[in-house]
Amino acid sequence: MFSKGPALLSYCQTCSAVSRLLSNAETKNISTMYQGSEYATKREDDHTIFISAKDAIKEPFRLQADILMPVLPKTGAAVLDIGCADAALLMEIGTRQPTADLCGFDLNPYHNHVTGAEDKIRFVSGETISAVDGAFDLIVLSHSLQYIRDVPELMSELARLLNPEGTVFIQVPDFAQKPASLLYGDLYYHYTAANLPVMAAYHGFGATTLNQKIFSRDVLCLLRRDNAPQSTVAETAFANAVAALRQTVGNLISHGEESGLGVLGTTIEGALADNFLGNSLAFFVDENPKKAGGRFCGKPVVHPRDIAVDAAVLLPYGRAAFAIKRRFEKLYPGRYISI
Repeated sequence: MFSKGPALLSYCQTCSAVSRLLSNAETKNISTMYQGSEYATKREDDHTIFISAKDAIKEPFRLQADILMPVLPKTGAAVLDIGCADAALLMEIGTRQPTADLCGFDLNPYHNHVTGAEDKIRFVSGETISAVDGAFDLIVLSHSLQYIRDVPELMSELARLLNPEGTVFIQVPDFAQKPASLLYGDLYYHYTAANLPVMAAYHGFGATTLNQKIFSRDVLCLLRRDNAPQSTVAETAFANAVAALRQTVGNLISHGEESGLGVLGTTIEGALADNFLGNSLAFFVDENPKKAGGRFCGKPVVHPRDIAVDAAVLLPYGRAAFAIKRRFEKLYPGRYISI
């Protein structure tokens, strides 16, 4: 997830999408790391999202289905999920619309053995999307676009597979809101709410960015066939994100002499904190009950309700940390520090 090795990043002068400059060996590693049976059978603990208005947590695929069901025809919708993995989203759509025709594509050929899904979903695997046939009312790329190296080929395949009135749903990390996502070592591209629509327009799709608060650090877009005017994006997000990362690292280092610290999160921000805090970091905090009691980066993960009243927990999330801090101080014990 996080490497001490060098990473070279560049950005497109047309759409400002950021890409990694990779060696042939690195490209090969990325293209093969997700194809084995071990990866397919090792399912990571379900990610959950806290819905403050409902005072509850909910799985992301259910929240995505809430967004997507109004986009679908009322019956018999044809849905393709590119990078479907365990097909949780497709299964949820099928539960809500039993007449839906569901197809899942994944680079990993072993995902087609997901228990309980074989008779409900048509699984297709292959090196590229060209392995898929059909016409679809909805094509989903949920956290998969950033893993696809040949974007022009992908966009051409989307045009082939999408019904004339169909919709493409894209969800990716927004590095303007989540600068640490630039550190992921297995992504080919990085997007923002500004550059993704420009990229789509270049390939003949009109994009509508969804304004929502649930996935606050992601870009959610609906693409439709459209002769959208092409434009460029002034590159400020990349420089701002790099500056924000440097500030976060500096703030983490300032706490390096302390001991017994906790850090909120078991994703890239947590790994970043562990890299710079070392032995000063004693534990991670995660609201997901399936992760509490486990380990991350070799250290224990605890639920925030179980930490000590005087425990100091760092929130390495930049601007987003302030809202997190307010919510956690109302709900849980401990002392929370915005980083």
